[in-house]
Amino acid sequence: MNYQNEKQRTPLQNKSLYKLFRLWADALNDSGKDMFIVLKDVVEIPWTSRSVKRYLWLPIIGKVADLEASYDAMSVMLSNYIEIETLPIANDIMQVGFKKGLRIYFNIIADALNDAGKDMRVVLKPMGSQVWWDKDLVKEFLWRPIQRAQLGKISTTELSTKEIDEVYDTVNRHLGKYIDTIFFPSIKDIIIQQEYEKRK
Repeated sequence: MNYQNEKQRTPLQNKSLYKLFRLWADALNDSGKDMFIVLKDVVEIPWTSRSVKRYLWLPIIGKVADLEASYDAMSVMLSNYIEIETLPIANDIMQVGFKKGLRIYFNIIADALNDAGKDMRVVLKPMGSQVWWDKDLVKEFLWRPIQRAQLGKISTTELSTKEIDEVYDTVNRHLGKYIDTIFFPSIKDIIIQQEYEKRK
């Protein structure tokens, strides 16, 4: 790859980075290595709005009939980890609109859990939860922390091709403890996959 940053890279080159994340996620899941196993040496796994929704809210909403009951069940579960009185009540949140209100609620919970030092392992492990990998988790918890530590950059859009190679090498070395090496997908691999998917 000879492009200097994400804006100059072709869409196919950008897709190869996300394909790599998917390949790593699939290999880790196939080997039975969930997020807690791979990140056991990491100091903390902070909550995000997305992880609150995915690992706390969605399992509850699937078991409880209505929004109010889901909110109550979530409050009971969270009371083991944070002061529930500090959370806004469901009616206040929903006044701003359902989707926006839930997003605000998830952000508030993520911040409260992180501020209380209750990272994802502390909350989910006692519940017997395993967190299986997907491309977003690979990016957020494997790629991005290494990118920040090595390069001081937060977004993949800020990276040159050389910097992507540096982060890739570090992530791949770490994952070598758990899975076989996954080679960075080439543009040719992406084109072949796209052609295959068109024929389906």
